[in-house]
Amino acid sequence: MANNIQHIEVRSIEDLITSVKKDYANWETETTPWFRGEPFARWSALQPTLYRKRKWRDPVYENRLLQRFRMKAPSLGLLNTPPRNHTDEWLFLAQHVGLPTRLLDWTESLVVALHFALLEKRPVVWMLHPIALNQLSSKSEIPNDEFSLTWFSPGWSSLRLVDLVMLKRLAESDKDNPSSDPFAALDGSLVSPGLGNINIKAAWEKDQLGTNYPVAIHPTNIHNRMSAQKSCFTIHGKDKRSLALQVNDTVLRKYVIPSKYVSEIRKDLRIMGVTHSSVFPDLDGLARDLKSILP
Repeated sequence: MANNIQHIEVRSIEDLITSVKKDYANWETETTPWFRGEPFARWSALQPTLYRKRKWRDPVYENRLLQRFRMKAPSLGLLNTPPRNHTDEWLFLAQHVGLPTRLLDWTESLVVALHFALLEKRPVVWMLHPIALNQLSSKSEIPNDEFSLTWFSPGWSSLRLVDLVMLKRLAESDKDNPSSDPFAALDGSLVSPGLGNINIKAAWEKDQLGTNYPVAIHPTNIHNRMSAQKSCFTIHGKDKRSLALQVNDTVLRKYVIPSKYVSEIRKDLRIMGVTHSSVFPDLDGLARDLKSILP
């Protein structure tokens, strides 16, 4: 199937901002859009690394990767590894350090996405309407900027003890106001708590579950880079194809930057203070910044 999304060519940061504002206005939503920068690719655009090689699509292979990562990472994680049963955080951590997963990285920052796009010879910036995407699988209306918690699963079957205690305390703290009961707020809705957790469970349970479309989720920020990059994710479910092959322009927009404009846009982005060390606020980012300004 051909890519469903027509692209818009942009030649400067000003072009990109103008096009994004116009398309965002046409969506008629108050939901904050998400962005992703990547190289131009005909077949692998917006497809998780895990699914770009056919053998990796085997759910047994995915499960083996994750389980071995969870077994071996604690001795190397410098106290950054989550508790063993926090499977959503383990998935976010695996993606963050480069393990092939069913996650795709997105950001709430257009300039961060542009920075990553400009690392490529043929840059592409994508804009996503995350709530419109989630409505495809939930088959219900979702309020603007409402995202389900990734650690809650339908039926509370995988609710962590620490979360259960927290919710119980919240419920007991205001007994005179039933509307404040967090259990009542979450009961019976696919969006809260189920939708954000279904594909996470699928990753750990050999694809026994899964939504029809990828789901947009906000992660627990387990690393300072995720905060700096305003990270968010989509997580694939049953359909392993590129997201661009699954949705239309009511959910997704595409902006292509011709190669001859890349150098000038990089200079403009640096003037705006967006460099590798602002996206990777650590010594690696600093070293890369310093190398880039040497003659």
